[in-house]
Amino acid sequence: MATTQKQHNAWNSPLMYVGLAMYAALLSLFGWQTWQFVNWLFPDDQLLAKILTMLSFDILAAFWAVVHTFYRFASRGAKTWVIIAWGLTFILSLLASILYLVIQFYFRFSISVSPAMVDIGYAVSIVALVFNILALMSWLILEHQKRHPRRDEFEQYEQDEQEEHAPAQAPASQPALPPAQPAPATQQKLSEQTFTYEQMQELLTQAHEKGFARGQSADFPSGMEQWFNLYKQSGETGTMSFHAWLERMKSATQGMQSPPQTDPFAQPPLNTAGQTGASNGHQN
Repeated sequence: MATTQKQHNAWNSPLMYVGLAMYAALLSLFGWQTWQFVNWLFPDDQLLAKILTMLSFDILAAFWAVVHTFYRFASRGAKTWVIIAWGLTFILSLLASILYLVIQFYFRFSISVSPAMVDIGYAVSIVALVFNILALMSWLILEHQKRHPRRDEFEQYEQDEQEEHAPAQAPASQPALPPAQPAPATQQKLSEQTFTYEQMQELLTQAHEKGFARGQSADFPSGMEQWFNLYKQSGETGTMSFHAWLERMKSATQGMQSPPQTDPFAQPPLNTAGQTGASNGHQN
């Protein structure tokens, strides 16, 4: 399989570090501006509100950015929470910086702070803090459950109770086997252990008639070829070899009545039978 060779650019790493440095500098600037904004907005005795706002806006924005960039997630849901938290905290940090710049450059901090503005600042800070806590908790729980799966004991108890109250299932029924097909008459005769002389002649006659029905010549080939043709017509080609079939036929013809004068396997079956009848007529 062909593989694509990776091409490395000498400018990639330096530009990456420059970008990271600029992003860190902007976050630091946003953080300083956020602190100046909350310091102007909130009263001097509300140090905790100022610290929590700074934490929810800028510090956690930098934290979520680092997590999304460098952390290797095991849960897709945890990554979704991190992306949403990063976007929300970055937007809050950016808005705080924009408001500070507007108040500084346009109004020269000449705007008086009203109680309604302070209340809105408290509300936004509390909502951002709560959302960051939920995102942090969701990220940790989802990642831990994905990397360390476990099963509570009550789940095992519930499964055991369901199995106890579940009705017993009947065993799967076996498919009915098709009825056995009876063997052909010729095969049944050839599968017997002994044959009489008349039965052998009847089998050879049937084979001779089948040759006429198929348009073949009435003259059978000589020698073992005719026995091989009879072996093919007997239906035993799939169960035993020709040599084994001859051995069985030879053992079966040992008890026949009126045996032929010569070895039946030396000549074709019909010729042997005909020569035996002719020799008997000549002697009479």
